[in-house]
Amino acid sequence: MVKFEHIINSERGVHARPAGRLAQEANKFPDSRIVLKNVINNEAIASSPLKVMQLELKKDDKVVVSVNGGNENEVAEKIKDLLQKHF
Repeated sequence: MVKFEHIINSERGVHARPAGRLAQEANKFPDSRIVLKNVINNEAIASSPLKVMQLELKKDDKVVVSVNGGNENEVAEKIKDLLQKHF
């Protein structure tokens, strides 16, 4: 398992469009399970935009991302890159 933290930088937080972008990227890795956890320990599987939106992530919120499965390091780097660029 690979874990990393990310602080949401987007002024609008995580709404439908970025949640969909994250799900689209997560679905490229069917052998991996990518889970986001907010500060109050609510979890969402990254491949579900609705679940990600239910975390209600706002600017400056911390999210912990964990990746399980095949190519964990590669998948974690791709997700981390996406989050840094768009979230």
